Amino acid sequence: MWDNDEWAKAHLQKRHPEISTEEAWEVVFEVGGEALVSPDQYRYPPFRRYWMIGRTTKGKLLLVAWEKWRGIKNLVTAYPPSEEQVRTYEAKIKKTKR
Repeated sequence: MWDNDEWAKAHLQKRHPEISTEEAWEVVFEVGGEALVSPDQYRYPPFRRYWMIGRTTKGKLLLVAWEKWRGIKNLVTAYPPSEEQVRTYEAKIKKTKR
């Protein structure tokens, strides 16, 4: 699971209590999909920051942001995306598949 799981649980509880760290993990590492490098990546070296939108195994749509470095996986945030965020994500995925 997430290397910062305790922090991530507390963070989600404050902002998005309807979402669990397990659901965020599902979207990223179990259900899978296309991960994009975060546009603000330059602010977070040495970690590489990613984001993606996907569904949990129960069908909940989430935007998940996480960072990775040398095998460490930290959850940054997870929440239900807006329609605009979904459109932006889908457009960026289409660009990467060209």
